[in-house]
Amino acid sequence: MLRTGSLFALLLLLCMSGMAQQKDTLVKKLDSLNKLPDTSNIRRENYNEATTMSAHTYFVVLGNDFTQQFSAPFHIKHKDWPKIAVFGVSLGAVMLYDREIQVFARELNGRNPEISSVTRYVTRFGASYEVYTLGSL
Repeated sequence: MLRTGSLFALLLLLCMSGMAQQKDTLVKKLDSLNKLPDTSNIRRENYNEATTMSAHTYFVVLGNDFTQQFSAPFHIKHKDWPKIAVFGVSLGAVMLYDREIQVFARELNGRNPEISSVTRYVTRFGASYEVYTLGSL
């Protein structure tokens, strides 16, 4: 069981380090609006430090964001496919070892009173302040 937990932790760390963001260089910090043509009905010159957001503008920008999010998978670059493959393999491994991970987490919770006390505190807090927490979202 300890071996499965160690394998899971190692796999998780490898995935996190492989998919971590790289530091930006000066070239990558350029404004994306200057690099890409404007394909929406939003004009660059309308936005400056004093721009206010009206309801109409908000929904236009929101619609543009939804369009970009929906079409993003169709514009994946060749260099991003290995990252997607690593994510898919990691997801498959977690799904395959789901039962063992759950058993490991329960045993870890049972062996460590600190973890179980934090869990109880968080559960009580969430139950008492559920309305406030959900309202703040």
